Amino acid sequence: MIPVVAALVAVAVIISIVLVVSTGPDGDTSGTANEEPAFPSDPNATSSPVTSQDPADGQAPPEEASPVALDATAEPVPGVSASIGSLAAVDGVADGPGEVAGPAVSFTLTIENRTDAAVSLASTVVTVASGDDLLPADPLSTGSAPLPAEAAPGETVTGTYVFALPLERRDDVRIAVDYMAGTPVVVFQGPAPRR
Repeated sequence: MIPVVAALVAVAVIISIVLVVSTGPDGDTSGTANEEPAFPSDPNATSSPVTSQDPADGQAPPEEASPVALDATAEPVPGVSASIGSLAAVDGVADGPGEVAGPAVSFTLTIENRTDAAVSLASTVVTVASGDDLLPADPLSTGSAPLPAEAAPGETVTGTYVFALPLERRDDVRIAVDYMAGTPVVVFQGPAPRR
């Protein structure tokens, strides 16, 4: 008789555990196995990636100012100017992940703050592209020293940038400087030195 009672107790315990696990804290059964998955899976469904530049998401690409020569000074906003200097052909060194050594260009980017307030440069993005197809150049870490996080009132600051750029793509080079969201991207354009 004891084995029968033990078996009945074991069955009762198992049933109790199943009921506790399958019901929510209020006694409802919203957590049962019969529930549809939160993210239904359709093997025939397709998705397309959405990028921040996708016009369908309401964001437009940043506004670009008209290109200026590589040796010119541009003013993205009144009182703040940007200029490119020391543009030179260098042998790029690959030290960072994914970097490839080879022909490269190095240049300085100078920002002059003639305003009465500090100018944040923390989100500044510098890119290089070349040719009619605007093929992006890859940045290299060795030799690069980005701008500081801000320029104090009346201060002039400089950063150094190195980008891998094949010799045959140096006839038409674009250096774009996006120093802050909501301001026009400054574009410097022209031929870069081959050696």
